[in-house]
This record gives sequence, C-alpha cells and structure tokens, in this order.
Amino acid sequence: MTRILIIGPCRRLDYSYGMNILGISAFYHDSAAALVRDGVVVAAAQEERFSRIKHDPSFPLRAAEFCLRSQGLKPEDLSAVVFYEKPVLKLDRLLMTHLRNWPRSFGTFAEAQKIWLSSKLRVSSQVKKQLKFKGPVLFSKHHESHAASTFYASGFSEAAVLTVDGVGEWASASIYKGDSNGLHAIEEIQFPHSLGLFYSAFTDYLGFEVNDGEYKVMGLAPYGKPIFKEILLERFIELRADGSFALRPELFTFEYSDRMMALKKVEKILGFPRRESDEPFEKIHQDLAASIQVVLEEAMFSLINRAVAQTGCRKICLAGGVALNCTANSKILKMPQVEDLYIFPAAGDAGGAAGAALHAYHGAFAGASASPSTAAPTAGAFPSVYLGPDFPDDEIESVLRLAIHPYEKLSREELLRKTAQLLHEQKIIGWFQGGVEFGPRALGNRSILADPTRPENWPRLNRKVKFRE
Repeated sequence: MTRILIIGPCRRLDYSYGMNILGISAFYHDSAAALVRDGVVVAAAQEERFSRIKHDPSFPLRAAEFCLRSQGLKPEDLSAVVFYEKPVLKLDRLLMTHLRNWPRSFGTFAEAQKIWLSSKLRVSSQVKKQLKFKGPVLFSKHHESHAASTFYASGFSEAAVLTVDGVGEWASASIYKGDSNGLHAIEEIQFPHSLGLFYSAFTDYLGFEVNDGEYKVMGLAPYGKPIFKEILLERFIELRADGSFALRPELFTFEYSDRMMALKKVEKILGFPRRESDEPFEKIHQDLAASIQVVLEEAMFSLINRAVAQTGCRKICLAGGVALNCTANSKILKMPQVEDLYIFPAAGDAGGAAGAALHAYHGAFAGASASPSTAAPTAGAFPSVYLGPDFPDDEIESVLRLAIHPYEKLSREELLRKTAQLLHEQKIIGWFQGGVEFGPRALGNRSILADPTRPENWPRLNRKVKFRE
C-alpha cells in the first residue's frame, strides 16, 4: 500500500502559522473553489452560483474571491492554492487514447488541443494571474481529491474509501484506506472502463444531456422494469467476480468521437432507436433506464464488497459523480457488510476543490497549524453544507427596492405561518435563507417548495418552473 504524503513538488511544506489553503476545480464542468482553514472547510461555492451558467467550467474566480472575502483574507494570506487534478497526467491519457484510435480520433484530437493549449496546460499561470497569487500552486490527482473530500469530512477514524466517476486522469474507480496516517491507495480501475461513462452513454441514448441528465435517468428508472439487464451484461459491460468490471469496447465510441456509443450497433442490439430530446417517453425508455440502474447498483455492490475485503473496514466513504446516485446509495446503506456510510455532499467534480485543499493540508502541509483547536474533530472537516454566500436583510431589501418589486417584512413566526398558508393554497414558493448549499442538492436554503400531496404540482414545477421533463 502506498501512503499519499506529497502533492505537487516533491518537498514537504511546513508553516508555523495557520493554514489557509484554497482548492480549485475547473475547466471541465462544475468549477468551484473551497477554502480550508486549519483542516476545516470554512467556505465553498460553485462558479455557476455567481455566473448563472449551469455547470460553468470556467476558472472559478468569483467563487474564490467569495471564499477569501468570507474569511477576511487576501491572496497573500494563502499558504497554497491546490488544483484538483494533474493536467499533465490527464493530457497523457488523452494523447495515448487518440494515438491508439488514430486516424478516426483526428476530429476530437484537433478540438481538444485548442482547449488544452489555451487553458488546461496553463493552470499554474492562470491561478497566479487570476488570483494575483505569488505562493505555491500544487496539484492533487483527481481521485485523490475525491477520496480526501469524503474521508476527511466523514469524521471516521478509519474507513474504506471508494471513488467512482467518469474518469479523472486515468482512474475511473479507486479504492483507498483512510486512517490516522492519511489515505493509502489500494487499487484502481482505469479508463476506458468506467461506470460513470457507462451510465452517461445511456443517458445520451435516452435523450438527456451528458453530465447533466444522469439524475433524470435515475428518476425515470422506477417507472420501468429491468428487462434489458441481461442484454447489458452480455453485450455492454462485464461484471467480474473480483468486483472489477470492463466495458465492451466495440459498442462505446467516447475514446475517439463526440458520440458516446456506436448508435447503429446499439440500436440493432436493443431493438429501438436513440430517443431525441423532444420525443415523448415510451415504456421501452423506462425499461432501459430501470435496467441501467440495476446494472449500476450491482457493480457498486461488488465494488463495496471489494473495498471492504481489501481494507478490512466496514465504514464506507463514497465520492465521485456516481456517488450522487441516491437510489444506489440507499441500497448500499442496507448492505450487511456496511456498518456506516458517509457520502460527501458535493460528490462530483465541484467537491474536488474541497478535496484538493484537504489533501494538501494532510499531505504536503502534514496538518501543520498554529491553531489546531479550530478543527472540529467530532464533525470532521466539513461541519456544514451551507458554505456559500449569505446575504443580510438590508442587502436583500436594497435589491428588492432597486428591482421595484413589492415585498413585506415579517417576523420568523409570521413568515412560517404565511408560507404554510400559501402552500395550502397550492402556491409555489421560492425559499431563500442563509448560506448557499455546496453540492447539487437543494437542502433548504435555496429551495423550491410545493405541496407534495397534490399530484398536479409535480408537472407544474417541471414545466413552468424548472423547464424540464
């Protein structure tokens, strides 16, 4: 087993003052910034909350500025800035993949080079320029960031850590053991074999957007029956007895094409064409979604068993995009092998910002801190999900006045009573309070409320408010 000690430069950094470490995730989707002070995440936000661009991949400048401002810090107060993955390793994977699939990969290779040459290979210089930062810029591997986010936030003294997503640099699923000495890498499954990409490929086939519509597939699944399960296991993915898995390469084209699968072959196997986004849902689409979900769950159960066997731990920490599949998570929690389960709330790439900073704190900085009493050992390193921007009443009131929007001020008791009455009257409520949640779940601070006992409310919300299926 390899103990992970150092991120970025091969040297151990040591500071006698408090640690202020800023984590950054960017340039793919869901860019974010997170600030770790003496081992505790004290501020975190996605850039989309400021730019209003869903899944904004750009450098999270406004999110980073918020994190610093919320703690009264300036860039020069930072011990380091840590990026959530290693661009050179990721470029290595892309180059090797394109060479292996040449010349049919020429189109995607040419397009990728524009992005890489303009931004993804210049992370250090961009960090220094955007943040006006002169200190060290460090790098954590993608799955190390995921693993650190969930283990150090869990509060567990020892745990099996499982990270599963589309792909990082090379890894698509990783097992770590976390203990008092840090994170120990056990083993990994590498690209192109990926549960996340398997699920995303069928997300596209069902007419949803990749990296956005996976939760819709999960939501569609309960309406169908898993009649395609055996076909998926025979033709698309192999689930092995040792807990690993492998995709059937002849049916997946994401290595060299913008399209995820070989459509003509897949349509022939499944017996129906890919659904276009504006087409109605049929029973066959529900059944395919149910089948995909069941296969994902079985693969996750096998990985959990593998992680328990390899680490000897029955407390489980999960992260990575696949860990956002709450249907699978609810079943994992009921597994007899699982004593306790912690899932990082921002399990996707946004959470990598917090994980990168935590990994640096426990690795390159070795937990050095002048004020360790500020840590929260009982709550772990992530004592709250409400880590985004908060707005005082006078600021909210000034915005409402500028917008010439009618409003009234109520006491807390009056507000709750009126909200309850409006819900009873079948009104839809926009609920806004406190700091913004970090992660893709609405947890009460930025939420849309409606009476769930009236079946007509869900289509009202989907069609008139959320503008979704």
